[in-house]
Amino acid sequence: MPAYELFLTFKTFISLDPNLPRQLREHFMDIERQLALHLSWKKGTFVVNKLQKIIAMNEEEEAEEERKQQLIKDAGKPTDSA
Repeated sequence: MPAYELFLTFKTFISLDPNLPRQLREHFMDIERQLALHLSWKKGTFVVNKLQKIIAMNEEEEAEEERKQQLIKDAGKPTDSA
């Protein structure tokens, strides 16, 4: 099971059983933190793949904005037609 899915499983399990002993709940929460901090950041995981897509989209948007700004700048320059 991928780390992110295991993380979600723990979260659901902890929230669905209000009678879970405090020490067991704390133990599961500690495991949940470990998963979030370490395993979820490995290459190819859901979290990393999602972040890579978001970063790529932002880079594309920034590049497009720079192209638009350059076109506006170039449109304002006088042309040499002598």
